[in-house]
Amino acid sequence: MKRILVLSNGHGEDSIAGTLIEALYVADAHVEIEVMPLVGGGHEFEEWSLNTLLKNPVFPSGGFIRTFSDLCKDIRAGLLRHIWKQYKVIQRTAKTMDAVICVGDVFCLVMGTMGHRIPAYFLPTAKSDRFMPHSWIEKIWIKYRCRAVFPRDSQTAKTLSQYGIHATYLGNPMMDVLGSAGDRFGFLPKQPVVGLLPGSREEAYENLVYFFTCVQALAQQYPYGLGFICAKARSLTYDMIQVHCEPLGWILTHDGTEGSLSHPLHHITIIITEKFADVLHVSSVLLGLSGTANEQAVYYGKRVICFEGFGPQSTLQRFSEQKKLVGEGLIVVHPRDVQSIVQTVMQCLQRPALQTNQPDTSPFSKAAHAIVTHIRGQAI
Repeated sequence: MKRILVLSNGHGEDSIAGTLIEALYVADAHVEIEVMPLVGGGHEFEEWSLNTLLKNPVFPSGGFIRTFSDLCKDIRAGLLRHIWKQYKVIQRTAKTMDAVICVGDVFCLVMGTMGHRIPAYFLPTAKSDRFMPHSWIEKIWIKYRCRAVFPRDSQTAKTLSQYGIHATYLGNPMMDVLGSAGDRFGFLPKQPVVGLLPGSREEAYENLVYFFTCVQALAQQYPYGLGFICAKARSLTYDMIQVHCEPLGWILTHDGTEGSLSHPLHHITIIITEKFADVLHVSSVLLGLSGTANEQAVYYGKRVICFEGFGPQSTLQRFSEQKKLVGEGLIVVHPRDVQSIVQTVMQCLQRPALQTNQPDTSPFSKAAHAIVTHIRGQAI
């Protein structure tokens, strides 16, 4: 029996790690897996009945540090003590592992490979030659600590290979999670639908509140037949959604997983679901203040309209970087203004759909299975 430690640092990275875990179980039913999300609650791993090695507190940055101020706030909240605790847990666990798979940025890789020499495999989801190339010092660590690296695009794989790193592009595993069950949530086949992607971290609640204002304006502008649906991350709770929506007159009903928000005064209903792939399938255009979900939506062939949100994950800098990565499918509205957002949505509804043949992003690549096959071929 092989024992594998899987590290990730982000909600999107948790989802990617989940597809790898599924592929590992398919390849070897007797494999034993331990998971360690470095940020967040690791809710994506519940599907495989895997308990995380350590529970993570919620820091002011939500685990998304982009400025010195973000770092200082997290340090005051106990970040350094928690990182040390994570490191000790990883070191203790690694002694009994046959391999470690790190999904995320180089910090995730450093945490997963420092202090031991078990085979390490790296999926660098946070960087690409298209918008944020790896630095020389990052390349040195990757080169000497990884048995194999699986970048998110072929361009980055080529650059890393030229540096002497064992980098192979086998498809973008973030697209492997998009197997739609075909649920249309009662929407008609040709009905225009606006999807909402508020994000997965604490700021998502404030993002959602601003979405409410946009939805009300859209309903007035397009009063007949426009549908609304929100993709809820598992890290968000209905209790907190209710806290934020009730003062605004919205009524929440849910069964723990699926739900809806209705506003009697404006006669609007927003469906809430955790079926992310189905949300992409039925949506004509999306308002997106998310990370990985924004990218997945564009790669799926949908236009995503974003603007400055209410936290470190939804900054204009972040969306500028995303646009370099995914192209014209991501539309940035600046400054943040409801009427400008509504006008952009209306324009997108009148335009033809995007082409889905984006390079390196086939929704059917099954990259996770290819990566696992590659890892097994290297005899962990």
